[in-house]
This record gives sequence, structure tokens and C-alpha cells, in this order.
Amino acid sequence: MKKKSKVSERPSGVLSKVEKTAWGVSGSSENILQNTTNIMANPILNIGLGVSPVLVSVALTVPRIWDAFTDPLMGRISDNFKSRFGRRRPFILSGGILTGLAFALIWMLPRGWGEMATFGLFMAYMLIFYTCFTVFIVPYLALGFEMSPDYNERTTLMSYRSFFSLVGGIIMQWIYWGCTRPCFDDTVQGMKVVGSLIGGLVIVTSVVTALFCKERAPQIKKEEPVRKLSFYESFSVAWKVKPFIQVVGVCVLIIVGQLSIMQLGMYLNIYYVCQGSQEIAGRLQGIIGTGYTLSSLFIIPAVVWSSNRFGKKVVLRGLMLMGTAGSLLSWVLIDPNHPYLQIVGLFLGGPAVTGLWIVAPSMIADVCDWDEWKNGLRREGAFGAAYGWFTKIGSSASVMVSGLVLVLTGFNVELGSDQAQSTILGMRVLIAVVPAATFLGAYLLLRNYGIDARLIEKIRLDKK
Repeated sequence: MKKKSKVSERPSGVLSKVEKTAWGVSGSSENILQNTTNIMANPILNIGLGVSPVLVSVALTVPRIWDAFTDPLMGRISDNFKSRFGRRRPFILSGGILTGLAFALIWMLPRGWGEMATFGLFMAYMLIFYTCFTVFIVPYLALGFEMSPDYNERTTLMSYRSFFSLVGGIIMQWIYWGCTRPCFDDTVQGMKVVGSLIGGLVIVTSVVTALFCKERAPQIKKEEPVRKLSFYESFSVAWKVKPFIQVVGVCVLIIVGQLSIMQLGMYLNIYYVCQGSQEIAGRLQGIIGTGYTLSSLFIIPAVVWSSNRFGKKVVLRGLMLMGTAGSLLSWVLIDPNHPYLQIVGLFLGGPAVTGLWIVAPSMIADVCDWDEWKNGLRREGAFGAAYGWFTKIGSSASVMVSGLVLVLTGFNVELGSDQAQSTILGMRVLIAVVPAATFLGAYLLLRNYGIDARLIEKIRLDKK
């Protein structure tokens, strides 16, 4: 009697650990690339090179708007691309290598230039970086949406990405500390070295994803002609799909709530909690960020189990309530006398954000199946691009607002730790209220979301 192959014994839609790890590992790079510029731009350009926070926000925002419009184009290219290596992997490989090199380039800023010259060069570097990042991230997300047709396996796959994303988060929390090491003249020089190391990490992870992941071919009936998506269709498809808008709306709300006040948290720690010491603040940021990440790591198995047991919608709404509570607690937890007390609130806020990035992409993969069932087209690239467009427009607006908010609170870098009491009070109120409001809004937005495990199973059966 012939032995059954391992492949045949594996349930339909279940991926190997190698495939899930290979796809998930680029989640570390994705997290670092998405957030490091937001975290480090002001410490390097404002504190290190004397560029106004408003100009820094503009330099961060304009490339993101450009990126938001290149995403749909990349989604169309990837959906319609044909090669012996698949639709996604060639772009993941080439885009990942280019993105790693471009990220290192961002921080190669010369000293002695005027404010506007430094601003212009940084924005040019950012435009190059985000163009390369689009080539990588849109096919990468689309690949994750299509790797498995199984409702629960998708959540498991996204948990691998979240795990590695959190590993990237740990690295990211220590970047500022690394730039303040005595071996560097200042943080500007330190970021040149650290940025180059991160660029190398991005290249390595993208190569692993491209080499070890497999693509699932679109399920097209023989009698149905293959129709290519127009650019307009790739760009506009999401506006017509209500479940997609609900899930992405949740993501955008949380992005706005986190990014719009991100700079306030770092500045509060530097100039309020640590009395102006960048070195102490860097260490504090690293320790608090690591605590945030470790608390998030522990939630991953619980999110996967509870999503399979109770459904993705129920779990995601519960996570949003956790985030609301954690944000409001920051009012009493940011205290110069007890600097590490901040970690307590992160045990609620951290898992809430991490759970979101496990469950929401899995829900979008379900939306792709639902859309194919309704419209007869398999278009993960279009949804991936639309997802990127919405989230990047949200993050662009948030980054722009963050610089303006910093100025409007009355912050003045020349005052150091002698900031006005009204400035500190305004920062503390915003850090507590803004994220809480967006978490609560996300909870309400999911109220009528209708795709569940039973519907996805019905769709699978109808396809056979």
C-alpha cells in the first residue's frame, strides 16, 4: 500500500509552518518601515538639525499622499502580472531590496545646510523611499490575503505576521536609544548607521518571503474568460464593498488615534518625565516599548483562539474596548515620579492594537472571497492597494496633524524641560482622549458587520 504524501494529508487551506513563517517574517520589516520615520523624524530633524516640526510634518505627509496614489497602480500591475514565479513574489523580492536601500538613504542628511534645504532633501528621499515601498508592500499584502481559502487559517497566518511585527516593534523601540550611544557624535550620525542596519534587515526578510512562500492561483472556471482590471476599477473597487469599508474604517481610526499623538508621547517623556535628558528618555522609551511589545506577544494565541471560537467581529470589538480603557488610564500613569508606571496602561493598549492587526487583515481576506462570490473576480491586489490607500491617507493626515498639534500645545524646543504648564497639560489630555475616542468609534463601526464563518463556508461550498 502506498503511503499518502504529507501534502495530501494536510486539510484544504492549511499552510505549512515554513510558509506562514516566511510570509510573517516580513511583518517585522513592515512595522519598522511604517513607523520609524514617524518616530525618528522629529528627533533627527527638529532636535538634531533645527528643522521646524511643521516642516517635518509636511515632509512626512507629502510622500505618503504620493504613495497613496501609487498603491492602486501597483495593485493593478500585480493583479494582472503573469510570470513563472507568480503575480506577487517578483515584486516582493525587487521591491524589498529597493526599499531597504532607500530606507538607509533617508537618513544620509548633511550637517550645515539651511532649514529649507534640509527639509527639501529629506522630502526627496522620502518620495524615493515610499515609491520603492509601494512596489514591495502591495504585493506582499495581496499574497497574504490569497495564501489560504480557510476562514480560521487566515487568522493563524496573520498571527505569524503580528508576531514578527512585534519583534520589529522591539527593535524599533530601541532605535532612538541606539542613536544616542557614546560611539556616535550625536543622534544624526547615529541614525545614519542604525538606518543602514535596518535597511539590511528589510532586504533579508523580503528575500525570505519571496523564496519560500507559494501563491494560490485564482479559482477561474474554464468557460469564464480572464478579464483584466482597469486602473479605475482597481482604484474604486473598495468604495462599493461595505464590509471592506467597515474593516478599513476601523484600521484608519486606530491609525489616526495612535499617530496623531505619537510625537507627544516621546516629547512628554523627554521634557516632562526625564527633565530634558535625551539619553535617559531613550532608555525609558526602549524599556516601555519593549514592555508594550511583550504584552502584545502574549495576546497573540488568545486572539487566534478566541477568533476561532467566538468569531472575528466579537473579538475585534472587545479589543477596541480594551484600547479605550488603556488610553484613558494614561492620564494617571504618565508621572515623573514613577516613569515606568506607563507600562501598566500598555498592557491594555498594546494587545488591542496587536489584535487589530491580526483580525482585520484576516477579515479583509474574507471580504476578498465574498467579493469574488458576488462579482466573479479575484482581486486581492486591488483590495490590498485600496487598504493601503485608505490607511496611508489616514496616516498622512495624522502625521501632518501631529506636527501642528505639537506647535499648538505651545512646545518650544529652546525651553528644554522648562515648558509651560499649559503645554504639558495639553499634551497629557490629548494623549488620553484622542486614542480613546478612536477606539470607541471603531467599536461602533463594526456593529453591523455581517461576514462570519458560516457565510465563508457557504461561499467555499458554492465554488466547488
